[in-house]
Amino acid sequence: MKIAERGPVIEQVLRTISRYNMLPRGARAGVAVSGGADSVALLHLLHRLSQTRGWSLVVLHFDHRLRGTESDGDRGFVEALAASLELPCFTQAADVQAVAQGGNLEQTARQLRYRFFAEARQRESLGTVATGHTASDQAETVLMRLLRGTAPDSLAGIRAVNDGWIIRPLLELTRDQVRKWLLAEGLSWREDSSNAENCYDRNRLRNEVLPLLRNQWNPKVEAALARLASLAARDESYWESQVELVWREAAAYHRLGIVLDVERLRREHSALQARVLMRACSEAAGAQPRISNLQVDRLLSLVSQPVGHGRLSLPHITAWRSFTQILFCEALAAAWVPEPVALTVPGAATLEPGGSLLRLVRAGNHAPAYNKVSSWLDGGLTQGPFWLRGWRAGDRCRPAGRMDGCSVQSLLQERKIPAWDRSSWPVLESRGQLVWARGLGVAADWCAGPGSANPIEIVEEPATARV
Repeated sequence: MKIAERGPVIEQVLRTISRYNMLPRGARAGVAVSGGADSVALLHLLHRLSQTRGWSLVVLHFDHRLRGTESDGDRGFVEALAASLELPCFTQAADVQAVAQGGNLEQTARQLRYRFFAEARQRESLGTVATGHTASDQAETVLMRLLRGTAPDSLAGIRAVNDGWIIRPLLELTRDQVRKWLLAEGLSWREDSSNAENCYDRNRLRNEVLPLLRNQWNPKVEAALARLASLAARDESYWESQVELVWREAAAYHRLGIVLDVERLRREHSALQARVLMRACSEAAGAQPRISNLQVDRLLSLVSQPVGHGRLSLPHITAWRSFTQILFCEALAAAWVPEPVALTVPGAATLEPGGSLLRLVRAGNHAPAYNKVSSWLDGGLTQGPFWLRGWRAGDRCRPAGRMDGCSVQSLLQERKIPAWDRSSWPVLESRGQLVWARGLGVAADWCAGPGSANPIEIVEEPATARV
């Protein structure tokens, strides 16, 4: 690259930063520097641009301890580079191989590295952290996902801005452009010897597959793959807006996870349904779980099936259909059953953490009004002890206004109470008899009337009322 051609590289970086609003004037940002060509170029470019834009930069280096003395050399190089630019530098090291314990080494390294970035961001009050991903990395990512089999949203590849704080200013430059700029500027970098080892999938793709495609199919294959990612990202930004619209109407937060309204979801095209379902999986898991295309198809079947029950076990979560709702929850959360809680008069108790509060209050001389869902218990018939517990198989009740008794299970099904709520549906027991159940009121045989000498009011306060 000639001296006169240095400008286009800087201009492209500026266009990328501006297009995605990565670094406003006066921003404080971390720069992830491994010592390799891409990250070194990133640091030099941002440092030069910071002179007129007021950016405050902090260098971040993570040592994976995978290459012995070579890794030590990388750290020393980055620290010296930061010092030469008069920038603060923070490093962290971890034995990635030991942490991975025979698992996916690349994935473990990435998780540890980004955890370090997140911690540094919080500690140093950084608005963003910039990484040196290029269009070449983008091409490799898209091709790898295509070869492994992927959903359309994954074709967007590496996002220019991820999670609102990871930015990639070099994403529209190729690795070759970056290196030519460094050489033209007389700037040095460290070569990672492991990049030549084809034991890693990405290295094999970079060193063997892409050169073959360039030579025999398309000399501009990297640009083509990067363009595909850009188009997919554009489409996904539209889909994300549509998901948000449906989410507001179809999703609700539950103490166990996320609940989706099946009837609302069915009004949308299956492509949009799939994206809403994937968001529910992510929200319930607290991260992006690895859901296969086959599992997405099974989720769609759970939505479309006319019978309102069924469960799917997915990575880290369970999808549980009951009537017209689907609960997405942690696999163990759905099996939780509460322990009975003793309750006195007057007194209050909660059945589950963060749940509603049940109060027993003596009414004194206040005469209760009778209705079909009575909240008044005749204290003359029972003084306790009382136990607040979840409904159990075999429980029976005759609600006020009904002529005959019925199993609580049947009564809850009549009211279309979802299966996950039925397992902890609160009932009140006294001396082995069920005297009250949520939504059913006081059992007919225990209801207080105008002539009751010692009425006890049962009051349930929703958790939201006690903020």
